[in-house]
Amino acid sequence: MKLRSKFAALSPLAQLYCIAVPLAVVMILAFGVRIITDSPSYFDAWKTLVGGKLDYFRTPIYPIFVGLIQQIAGECGFICEYDPGSTIFPKSVETDGALTFLVIVIAQYIVYLISIAYLFKMGKRLLRSEKSAFWVCITYILFASIAGWNHWILTESLSISGTIFFAYNALVFLDNPGIKTFLYTVVWALLLIFLRPSFLFVLPALFIVACLLLFRRENRRKALAFFGAALIATAGVLAYMFAFQQTYKTFGLTAVDAINKYYVARTHNELKPEQTDNAALAAFVANNAGMEKDYHEMYCEAAAAVNQYDLGDVQKLVNAANPVFSPSWFKQVFFRFGESANDMMIGLPVADASVYPFSGLGLTIRLIYFLILIDAILFLRDAKHRRLLLPQVFLWLLMAGNMAVVIIGAPDSFDRLCMPILPIFFILVADLIQRIARHVRWVK
Repeated sequence: MKLRSKFAALSPLAQLYCIAVPLAVVMILAFGVRIITDSPSYFDAWKTLVGGKLDYFRTPIYPIFVGLIQQIAGECGFICEYDPGSTIFPKSVETDGALTFLVIVIAQYIVYLISIAYLFKMGKRLLRSEKSAFWVCITYILFASIAGWNHWILTESLSISGTIFFAYNALVFLDNPGIKTFLYTVVWALLLIFLRPSFLFVLPALFIVACLLLFRRENRRKALAFFGAALIATAGVLAYMFAFQQTYKTFGLTAVDAINKYYVARTHNELKPEQTDNAALAAFVANNAGMEKDYHEMYCEAAAAVNQYDLGDVQKLVNAANPVFSPSWFKQVFFRFGESANDMMIGLPVADASVYPFSGLGLTIRLIYFLILIDAILFLRDAKHRRLLLPQVFLWLLMAGNMAVVIIGAPDSFDRLCMPILPIFFILVADLIQRIARHVRWVK
C-alpha cells in the first residue's frame, strides 16, 4: 500500500519510466541480441564509409551508429552461411558472441526510453490532456514488439524513436517558428531520410503543411519558415543523391530500390533480356529466366544483379520491365495494398507473440488504413468550416505518407515497415476518441 501511494505521488512521466525501465531491463536479460540476414550489411557499410566512399546498399546513419559503438566497445563480427556460389544475402547468420552487439541493443533501448518523454510531451501538446498523453505512452511501452525491436541489429528501433523526435520538433516549429526549432526540424528530417530512404515522405509532408499555412494570411511567416525547412532538407537529400550518382552512375540514395524492383519484376516474370543494352546483364537475365526460386534465392539473384553489373543499367532494366503508372504497376500496388492490410501490426517479435500484451487482439494494418480514411473525412469537414487543425493534419500526412511508400516501394515485410508510424497512430486514435467524446457531449 505504501509503495502504491508513493507511485501515485510521482508525476505521470516518472510513473511511465517506473514501468518502462524495469521492463527494458527484463527484456534485455530475457531476449538479448537478435539479428537477421540484413544485419551484417550495416557493418559492411561502415567499412565502406570509413574508406571514404558512400555505400551502395545502405544510407549512412545506422552504419555510423553501429560503427562508432564498435569503435568504443570493441570489434565484432558475424558467422554467415551462404548458398553455394553466393556471397550476397547470407542464408543464415550468427554473431561471433562479442559484447559489442549487446552494447548496441542497450544503446537502442536508451534512445527508446528518451523517446517516451518526447511522445508524452507531443501527446500533451496535441491532445491537451496529460491523462490522454499518459495512456498513449502506456500503449507505446506495452504494445507488441515496439520495445522488442530494440533487440534487433536493424534500423527499426531508431526509426520508431526518430519519428517521434522529428514529429515533436516539427510540431513545436509549427507553433513557434524560430531558428532553433527550424534547425531541429531540418536536422531530424535529414537524419530520418539518411537512416532509411523510405522516410523521403517527410519532405512532401513539410511542403504540404507550408502550402496550407500559405492559405491562411495570418500564417505567412510560418509558411515561409516551413518552406525554408523543406527546401533545405530537400537540398541536403539532393546533394547526397548527386554524390551517389558520381560513385554508382545512378541518381538515388541506395541500390535497395533497384533490388526491390528487380525482385517484383522477376516474381511476375516481367524481366526480358531485350530490356537492357548491357550484354552481360541481358545474359544474366536470360540464364535466370524461368528458374523456380524461393524468396531468399530470388533476393540473392536481385542483389547479385546489382552487385555484378552497372547499377544504372539494372535500374533502367527494372524500370523498363515495370514502368511506373503502367497498368501492371497499378495492379501490383493494388495487390500489395490488399496484402498489407491483412498483415499484423506486431512486426517481428523477439519471442512467441503470446508473450506480448495486446498480441491476441488481432490488430492488423487495416486499422491504420481505416484511421487514415476516417481522419481524411474529418479534415475535409474541418476545412469546409475553416477550422482545420494543422498539427493533426501534419501527423496524418506522416502516417499516410509512410503507408504509401510501403505499398508502392516494398514487395513484402509490411508489418515491419509500418512500425515507425505506430506512435503517430496511437496519438491520432486518442485524438479521434476525444473528437467522438466531444461530439457525444454536444449531442446530449
